[in-house]
Amino acid sequence: MSCLYPEANGYKGDYIHPRFIACMIRLGDLLDFDNNRFNEFSVASIKQMPETSISHQQKHAAVRHMLISPSKIEAELDCPNENVYRIARNWFDWLEEEVNNQSREWSNIVPSDLGGLPPIISKDSIRILYKGLQTSPELLNLKFTMSQNKIFNILQGGGIYKEPGFTFIREIVQNAFDASKIQMWNDIKSGIYDSYFMDNNINVDSISFPDEIMPSIYKQYPIDLNISWLNEQKDTIHIECTDKGTGISEATLLRMTKSVGDSHSGEQEYTDDYRKMPYWLKPTAAFGVGLQSIFFVSKTFEVETAFPNEKTKRIIFRSAADNQYCSIVEENINRKRGTTIKIDIKKDKFPELFGTSFSWDILDSTDIFKGDGDDIYLAKIDNFVNHTFRFVQNLCFNYRTINPERNFQNDISSDFKNYRSVDKDYKLSYKYLDGFLIFDFIEKQYGSSFRLWFNNDMKHHYGLSQRLLLRDVIVSNAKFNYWKTSFLGFEWNLNNQTTDTIVDISRDNLTYIGREWITNTLLSKLLPKIIELISDIFIQELGATTQIETIDIQYLNYSLTAYAYQKQIYDKSILSKIKIPHEIASYDKSEITAEKLLEATTLLLVNGFKTNGTNSIVQSEIERIEKQYNDVLSGYIIIWGGDYLYNSLMFNYICSEVLQYDNNCKIYKLQKITSSNFEHKPIRFNKNYLNILDYMGVHKCSRKTIYGLDEYPNISVRKYYISGFENFPQYSSCCIYSPFTNKSEIEDLLNNTRGKSETDIKNYIREKLSSYITPYLMGVIKKYNVHANISDEKIKEDYIKLIYDFINLKSES
Repeated sequence: MSCLYPEANGYKGDYIHPRFIACMIRLGDLLDFDNNRFNEFSVASIKQMPETSISHQQKHAAVRHMLISPSKIEAELDCPNENVYRIARNWFDWLEEEVNNQSREWSNIVPSDLGGLPPIISKDSIRILYKGLQTSPELLNLKFTMSQNKIFNILQGGGIYKEPGFTFIREIVQNAFDASKIQMWNDIKSGIYDSYFMDNNINVDSISFPDEIMPSIYKQYPIDLNISWLNEQKDTIHIECTDKGTGISEATLLRMTKSVGDSHSGEQEYTDDYRKMPYWLKPTAAFGVGLQSIFFVSKTFEVETAFPNEKTKRIIFRSAADNQYCSIVEENINRKRGTTIKIDIKKDKFPELFGTSFSWDILDSTDIFKGDGDDIYLAKIDNFVNHTFRFVQNLCFNYRTINPERNFQNDISSDFKNYRSVDKDYKLSYKYLDGFLIFDFIEKQYGSSFRLWFNNDMKHHYGLSQRLLLRDVIVSNAKFNYWKTSFLGFEWNLNNQTTDTIVDISRDNLTYIGREWITNTLLSKLLPKIIELISDIFIQELGATTQIETIDIQYLNYSLTAYAYQKQIYDKSILSKIKIPHEIASYDKSEITAEKLLEATTLLLVNGFKTNGTNSIVQSEIERIEKQYNDVLSGYIIIWGGDYLYNSLMFNYICSEVLQYDNNCKIYKLQKITSSNFEHKPIRFNKNYLNILDYMGVHKCSRKTIYGLDEYPNISVRKYYISGFENFPQYSSCCIYSPFTNKSEIEDLLNNTRGKSETDIKNYIREKLSSYITPYLMGVIKKYNVHANISDEKIKEDYIKLIYDFINLKSES
């Protein structure tokens, strides 16, 4: 109607009617729905018809009645399935809409001398059936939807974020990071810094690591976060975050308000160049979701932004949950580029937004009676910012707050000059910090930086910090209690855009798939590689004049980590000088060296003694056991409890025999695993070992597992981790599932067999066996048995023998 004129000059004295012709073609297209629409020869020539075309073919085939005349339009279709019904319904809704539109505008469409009436579709003249029945279209078009208000209420904090009062700070700073990274890359590609790259023989198109961009370039794109009082009354804090990034274009502004959560990829400025950016500069995949979290703390906020070739804009954002509009004001603000976001928060909302619990470091550093009772909350905000952004890499971040003592500026790329290539995908730098030798890696394979250090203590572990960050911001629920990481601390910062998929929408928490990816990548790919790359540096530093007293112990913990990976890349001459404390391991009543410990083919593990409350054996217990069991211990290296060493030794030793098992002491022989001896086979045992069946698992109804024993070969199974059951004997290659679930079962068994003959006891056990060995447990035992194709009968007979021997042992005692 707006593009075509109703009438125009034609040939000689004739006139043409473009608008009328166009409308008739539109109508004719929609009326072309007869059931011979698809040509059979064309269909036969197509290798595979698209699903959409098949559905439309079925739509045309469903036509049962069709009438197109000057006075009426009629149709009846009988659709074979829901999908065809929806397509047909949509098609004829479109036809009715076109007819209604043309009818309303008929006088502006039809030639004045043509005559006749506009097309009409009478009520009920279009019938679309579903399997022969007239069905309500609404019932066949059911679809879950959510109210816009509900969606925005969720986005604005309570439904997504664990601590929405703090989350908005992280989100506005992260958006500033993204804008700054993009702008820096634009400037690099435009040639502003070409002289620097030429002087350093760096090809801009092949930049791979953060250290290839000098710190002074990063410092051209600072992000400033300022917190101050808005007024003299100190009833409102004012938060500003300013960057010198790209600014917000009109296109981005439209998308971030109309299509919250959509990616950058549809924007003009997000070109192929950005997709080729180095991994640590790539922005987050979406924009606008995090910005909604601001509305949890304030109904409005202000943005001042300058984008190249567009006027500087001041925007007042208002919450869509309240059905409010945003305001845009173009002002003559003296600004070249970048964005400032301003947020005001009333002091009386502090408890609601920031919580009323405070960590010890805040309580220890804050006088709660200073000021007007607000310092404790301001300290909590400062603590969050400090904890989240203090160690930001590859960007310059400045924080200024009400208390000048809490201001900070991150030390951007101060160690870049020390990085050196140690592999095609890895660069390494190292330094001494707070008594630790710290290793810093930047690597391309997973797009991350990785800081690593080792424990400087032999007696305690699990005490070092282990953190995961996503683009410099900590992931709250990433917990690392892995055996192979118990000797070290680390900080792993993921910068690759593809790693966005490992966290949920809040970016606070790992998803299930993300947790799997983190575990597999860290333990199986990243750590094994890094352990190899630092070996020579550790040895070099040990050979130099030492800067820290505990570097030898740190090297021992490095060696134990390598040992857990079956990597014997440690220097034996160094380990031969490191003494293991007597209460951890000994030989012939004296200390041993770390080298002798790790090279031993046989060890004795001693348990079942009194400790000092920290799982360490007391000296009097060592003396008692050495004297009482001298004939058993003589000639072996003894591991006392093994708590400190277990996480390394468990990957290198298996238990071959239970030598002693009583209330005074428990002694197990451990053999080093080799290619020839690593097999799932039962072990020899002291008969008193069966007393272990008397002790339940950690939980009331949790079955124990015991070592696979050579006396009962048909019930030994390979270790299999069932969800909710992961309790296996230390250093075991195979195990036996206890027939008992709880203490009362054992008491009933002993009471009902007391004084009976062997035959009667075994008959009783056979009758009760199905209550001990359930059908599901029988299936697990058969599936993971050390013997292939084991029969039910053999399994039952071994369990009967095991239970009978246990009853005998209890009778004797």
